[in-house]
This record gives sequence, structure tokens and C-alpha cells, in this order.
Amino acid sequence: MSDVADMDGAGDAPKKRGRLLILVVPLLALFAGVSLGFFGVFSPLSLMEKKDPKEIAFVSDYVFVDLPQIALTLSGPKSRTLALAVKVAAKPENVAQIEFLQPRILDAFNGFLSEIDPLAFEKKGIIDVVRNELSTRLTFILGEGAFNDILITEFRIQ
Repeated sequence: MSDVADMDGAGDAPKKRGRLLILVVPLLALFAGVSLGFFGVFSPLSLMEKKDPKEIAFVSDYVFVDLPQIALTLSGPKSRTLALAVKVAAKPENVAQIEFLQPRILDAFNGFLSEIDPLAFEKKGIIDVVRNELSTRLTFILGEGAFNDILITEFRIQ
């Protein structure tokens, strides 16, 4: 019988440790939170403040350079016109280069767009193909790293 009594006493130790952990862990978390707030690392009140969207400043490393709108008459039995407006996202130090080479850029874009089969404009995903091809031509003209992205702001076929 003494063996059974010893086993019951050994089973209480893990239960006491579990109860102790239940009390100690939240107290440690509370202490850490109060300490972070006291030393100014974290403020719980800052989570409750509402920020006005106008106050949030967005700073970008890139500027958008507008290229003139391109209007092309598409060949084919029907008389249709393609209108395309493009913006180039580039670093501020490359804006002068883009503006200087703008006639060459427009020539490359017009040359590519005029060679597209009019039936291709009816297919799904043509705008992605056009964006990728214009980006490739822009890379040939400006060089690697001169721009970040090319944005098509208008793509209209009338």
C-alpha cells in the first residue's frame, strides 16, 4: 500500500508545475508589456489612434514620365483606330534621358504597334503582350536599369 501512496504523491508535482506556469507566463507577459511601454519602445495607445489618410506620406523612389498618346489606324477591312497612352516609371535621375530620347521611343513603339495583326487585338491577354514588347523596346533604347516599369494608362480600339 505504501507503493500506491508514493505514486499518488509523484503525480501531484506535474500538476503543481502546470498551475505555476499558468500563473507565471501571464505575469511575465504583463511585466514585459509594462516595461516596453514605460521605456517608450511600444505604446498601446498608438494602436487606438486613427490616422488620417492625408497625413500618411507615401514616398517613392520613382517618378512617372508621360509619353504622348499614340494613335494608329489599324489595317484590315474595317477602319479601326488604336489609342495608346503610356507612362514610364523611372528614377528621377533618368527623366532627362527619357525625355531626350522620346522621339526614338515613340518611333519604336509605333513601329511595333503597326506590325501587329489586327486579329491579335481580339485575343485575350493582348495588353500583356503589348506591355512586355514595349518594355523590351524601351530597354533597348534606354539600357538596363534606366526604368522600373511601363504602365499602359489607356488602351482603346475604336
